[in-house]
Amino acid sequence: LQRGGGSNNKELNAFFHDTLEGYSPSKSAYTKARKKVFASCYDELNKQVHELINDTATWKGHKVKAIDGSTVQLPKSEECKDQYGSYSTGKDTKDICLARISIITNVLTKVVLSECMTEYNSSEKEQFHLQEDHIEKNDLLLMDSYYGKASILSAIGSREAHFILPLTDQRHLVRRFLKNRSRKDELIEIVFKDANTKEVYRVKGRLLKKKIHGKNCALFTSLTDGQRYSLKDIFSIYEKRWGVEISYLHVKNKLELANWTGTSLLSIQQDFKAKILLYNITCALALELKPKKRKTDKRRKPTKRKRIINFANAITQCRSAIIKLCKKMEIGNIIKHFIKKVIENVEYSRQNQSNPRNHWVGKKYNINQKTA
Repeated sequence: LQRGGGSNNKELNAFFHDTLEGYSPSKSAYTKARKKVFASCYDELNKQVHELINDTATWKGHKVKAIDGSTVQLPKSEECKDQYGSYSTGKDTKDICLARISIITNVLTKVVLSECMTEYNSSEKEQFHLQEDHIEKNDLLLMDSYYGKASILSAIGSREAHFILPLTDQRHLVRRFLKNRSRKDELIEIVFKDANTKEVYRVKGRLLKKKIHGKNCALFTSLTDGQRYSLKDIFSIYEKRWGVEISYLHVKNKLELANWTGTSLLSIQQDFKAKILLYNITCALALELKPKKRKTDKRRKPTKRKRIINFANAITQCRSAIIKLCKKMEIGNIIKHFIKKVIENVEYSRQNQSNPRNHWVGKKYNINQKTA
């Protein structure tokens, strides 16, 4: 949980000498000991984190979860190539080793409930079925249009859960609905097909329409009670799906997921699951925290921008708290120090900023935060 991107000797010396004030083992002893740690132990630790969090936060009686996939670049070792394969990113470029990852996030508590890593050629459907055990009765699953598959919606229905899914105008029913100016909410039955398995699944639900940035957008949901779930409510809760993208931003950018500490399959699984665990612990500690109020000063110009917690600082403070636990310090003092440091170090949200953000186009085959 403490490791960065430095060499083994540098990391070991920093951890044992500077922090725990002990003698650091050799890097060969560390490597041999690391092989004895199964990656599944992080799954058990994550379960304990989930139990500690107040998971009663719901929206109209539903736990709101979001699922999304992404990619990550792996070391070019023989083990990684055999397991995940190597791929070309374009003309006159070297092949790289890529894997596809998928996570399910509770968008109300921001905690990652499940994660998986598969080969790059795997589909969203395959990754969903690897994690479908985390979909419980009466859950509300927020998805993007790629998850509109018959087997996925059938699995959600068999678990008595609900979903919200955007649909494009490629379907005749959706295209006709978007052109109809008088209807914004319609009960309809849509047939979903899987191209490979030829599986067909009929879903009865509501088709909703709203104009966003001058363009009509359609959402399809299994929440058919129009009085309990209004059109405004459906579009408002679907905006929470962006929480899974924020989880990717923190795990892949702030925690530097692609900065692997080894080249073996075991070390990659350890790094992946350990960083998810560190992210969840940080979210659990900072769940109810709000930024410290700004002191009133007439000389400062008022701003409409929202003050938020600096998550990069929260991760640093969480790592520090884990070290203090190793030193057997009192846990109450550790939590108080964490809260004090986190609420004082704040930043401003990009919403309502006066100056527009400069977007960097980047190279044609640039690996950005979404693909790491």
